[in-house]
Amino acid sequence: MSLFLTLATLAAVIMAFGAGTATKALNTPSPSLWTTASIGFIIAFMGWMPIPIDASVWHSIWTKEKSKQTHHKPSIKEVFTDFNIGYLSACFIGLLFLILGALVMFGSSTSFSPNSVEFSSQLVALYGKTLGAWSTPIISIAAFITLLSTTLTVTDAFPRVISELLNPEESLVQNEKKKWKEYKISIFVIPLVSLGILFFLSGSFMFLIDFATGLSFLSAPFLAYFNYRLVIGPHMREDDKPGKRYRTFSLICLGLLSIFTLVYLYYILFL
Repeated sequence: MSLFLTLATLAAVIMAFGAGTATKALNTPSPSLWTTASIGFIIAFMGWMPIPIDASVWHSIWTKEKSKQTHHKPSIKEVFTDFNIGYLSACFIGLLFLILGALVMFGSSTSFSPNSVEFSSQLVALYGKTLGAWSTPIISIAAFITLLSTTLTVTDAFPRVISELLNPEESLVQNEKKKWKEYKISIFVIPLVSLGILFFLSGSFMFLIDFATGLSFLSAPFLAYFNYRLVIGPHMREDDKPGKRYRTFSLICLGLLSIFTLVYLYYILFL
């Protein structure tokens, strides 16, 4: 699914360049990045780009479950390789969509609807108008797979995280059974709650996105700190712990995340 998404999106980017949209995008005046609205948007945008930081927890759980199923305990190198493939792929696909937005949406003078359904229709129609009607199926498939793959991911990840939180003692057989039961319950409850939120906020699409990305960004420093404490703590073997340079780099990133979080809080509370 991810491979097909990448190929479809890459084809759309190539078509956008072929349609000559780059010249129009480059000649369109850019808005200032130093307004309160721009800063607030950029910080909220960082909450999901390229993936939310809580995905590190999801990946850890998936790695552990895969190890149980395959009866193979992966090395640190194998785990890093597995994670980096997904992370770098998400970076690449995110960059492709950013380029598409710059080439097709930026400077189009289109006023996008706050309603999610109407927004989706406008988006596909705009690409068809800019690149040609023949491009509409490719754009539609790329957008659909983006949403479907994300839905499948979080529908599995959230129940797994909840079951792990409620049953931390994984070594007990009875806890494993209880964890599996709570996972099956959560995999129905969470989508129902999500559908309820979408139903009531379908007309406020931008508010929903801003709230979700903002909340994800606000939680980032805490999750980053927990991750850092975990990998330097007693649960990690000394040989697997990050070196001094990487620890310093991690602390600098944690500091930047904290500063951006304070700026975002100041923006939403006082501006």
